[in-house]
Amino acid sequence: MALYKNGAFIEDRWRALPDGEAAPVSGHVIFPFDWWMEERHAFDGSNVPLGVRIEPGTRLDAIAEDIKRFSVIALSFPKYGDGRAFSLARLLRDRHGFTGEIRAVGEVLSDQIQLMQRSGFDAFEITDAVTEQALQEGRVPGVSHFYQPGLGAEAPVGTRPWTRPSWGGCRARHGAAALCPRVRTAPGARRWRTSSSSSIMLSRICSRPASTGAGAPVAARINARISGSSARHAKRSTSAATSAPTLISRRQAERATSS
Repeated sequence: MALYKNGAFIEDRWRALPDGEAAPVSGHVIFPFDWWMEERHAFDGSNVPLGVRIEPGTRLDAIAEDIKRFSVIALSFPKYGDGRAFSLARLLRDRHGFTGEIRAVGEVLSDQIQLMQRSGFDAFEITDAVTEQALQEGRVPGVSHFYQPGLGAEAPVGTRPWTRPSWGGCRARHGAAALCPRVRTAPGARRWRTSSSSSIMLSRICSRPASTGAGAPVAARINARISGSSARHAKRSTSAATSAPTLISRRQAERATSS
């Protein structure tokens, strides 16, 4: 098992505390979550470095008051497809303000590294031989442009015309309106049920500063497309509603003639 951090493999000063073993007074151990919940008061008043391992499905509220005591929080990935630890990492950074090391442990593979970093992880226990070799050779899959905002080194929001701001960011930029003020739709229209190209155009408009510049004609065209789609949908619904009685009357007449 190797520890990967800051783009290189480093010596791991921490170790996981096995079940039944007494905690060393010097610290630098990662406690199982259940052990910590039962024995946490044993370290009251202590300043030794402590860590805890959290499994998927654990509620962080249970240790909210203890988070500031930890130097390392290890989040477990029992299976490659279990992504609950991504949410835990983001909650630790954003909601609880944790600034220490968030370590990914378990089934950690190379193509997860970048997404883990953007979620708040900064250290990775590598047990997979193929992943270890890829990291040693600098072969880490990744992308350079992101639509969703995340953590890590990337271009600031507002300087990337290709980005899509979060829903909260759009509301913060343009007020409490449900949509950006430059992109309005007809009442009752399905605002976001547009083609992918229209969605991208909407996203690009939302990410720009509010103005009446070059973005206004684009917004008008997209608004017309959405409104037109809504009008066609309403016309089809009205046509179906009016044609149904006519069809029923025709069939009743046919039955009367045949009888």
